[in-house]
This record gives sequence, structure tokens and C-alpha cells, in this order.
Amino acid sequence: MKPLMTLDQERSQRAWECVKNVPNEKIAGYTSVVKSSASLIMNNGLMQTLVYLAAKSNQKRNEYEYLQEHLCKWVNDVSFGGDSTKAQFPQAMESLYKCSSEQYMSSTREVVAFIGWLRQMADAQKSMAKSDEAKE
Repeated sequence: MKPLMTLDQERSQRAWECVKNVPNEKIAGYTSVVKSSASLIMNNGLMQTLVYLAAKSNQKRNEYEYLQEHLCKWVNDVSFGGDSTKAQFPQAMESLYKCSSEQYMSSTREVVAFIGWLRQMADAQKSMAKSDEAKE
């Protein structure tokens, strides 16, 4: 039986899983985008930030696309109990524009808390990638 985890433990675990999947050559850019994302959300709103990240994504999986995917999965899973196997961005946007203002605010707070963990994990991964490069 899997032990019960606090929401903060779930955030940290998911953040680590997300950051581990970002390639080393993209981790520096990802770290930079993650660090600015909380202020983007606070200034512009959660949906606007997700749209911005989607617009900055391109055909070659860049740091914006990684972050957009990570945030949409978190919104879908935690705020709306969604299915992680479905298309993330459309599902997250639909859930957010259909929800109540209280749920939207709760989702926004939850994403900002998750970003705090993503920032820490991205910094750690970036440091580990640099030390791996130095060893080679």
C-alpha cells in the first residue's frame, strides 16, 4: 500500500518527475522560464499565462512547451481530477473557463505553489547538469 502523502510532498514529487524529463541542453532555459512564471501568473492570470506558454512553444519541444505541459497536467490532476493521458492544454483551458471564480483562484494558488517546487528542482537539475558537464 502506498503511504499517504501531503499535498506538498505530491508537489515536490511531481516537480522532480517533471524536471527530470527536461533534457540537459534545455534545463537552463527551462529554469529561467520557471522563475518568471509565477510573476506572469500574478500579473496576467493563470489562463493568460498558459496561453502565452502555448504561443511560445514551437515544433522542437522548447522550455516553454515543457513548462506549459507540466502546469496543465498539474491543473488537470490536482484541481479538476483530470486524466493525465488526455491532451493537456485544451483540457486545462476548458476546465478553467468553466469553473467558478473560487475554483479558479484555488487553481491559481495551487499552480503558484507547484511552481515554487519546480523552481527548486530546476535549479538542482541545472547544477547537476553543470557538474556532469565538468566531469566530461
